[in-house]
Amino acid sequence: NGAAPSLVCSLLLPPLMAAMSAPFGPGPSQVTAPFCSARDLLAFAVTQRASLEVLSSSAVWRVMVTTHFRQPLEALGTLMYPPSCPQRMVAQFAVEPGDPLRLYAALLRSGSGVLQGLGIEPKGRLMFEIHELQEWDKRRQHFLMQRQVECAARALGEIEIAAQLRQSIAEHALELMSLVSMVGTSCGAGGNPKLKLLMELSGMSLPTPAIQGKLRELVYRRKQKRLAW
Repeated sequence: NGAAPSLVCSLLLPPLMAAMSAPFGPGPSQVTAPFCSARDLLAFAVTQRASLEVLSSSAVWRVMVTTHFRQPLEALGTLMYPPSCPQRMVAQFAVEPGDPLRLYAALLRSGSGVLQGLGIEPKGRLMFEIHELQEWDKRRQHFLMQRQVECAARALGEIEIAAQLRQSIAEHALELMSLVSMVGTSCGAGGNPKLKLLMELSGMSLPTPAIQGKLRELVYRRKQKRLAW
């Protein structure tokens, strides 16, 4: 059941419910909410009017964003001048009541395609050399991180930083595409779903001659490395 709360959050339900009727407001919910997923909170929120009011508040979702996406926000903060911290950035973005929830949803979407579409089945992992598999896992995680940092940069209006990140995202996508091509049948994007997805996620709309040339070069280098290995 997609709407069912997780076991951990079922254990946290009593303190969350108590927080909703507490005279000092939603403070306790801000402490316990980060231990839940967004799905958990939304499932709890529809149980009663009081829970909807508290769990949809900007204060709760500001905490959710800074807790669940701390790593990409911290990475973005180091690129800004002057440097910033997750709490300050989220507060800067949260002008309207629903802004923190919208930012959370955007950051979640920016990573969901990477996690779902770029996973490799156990049988598929056997087609990689050990060093290639290690590189795939590392680059895939970094690709996810960069997409979330770029998403946060756009949300905060850091246009130059977002543009720089998109260039880096495209470069990492090509490296991942070259790894996919090593265990596939073609260097082109037509027919391999992971190649298509990487192009889409990195903003490369078409496999231009320049992209195909760069990809062939990367695949050639990897084949040479395999021979040396």
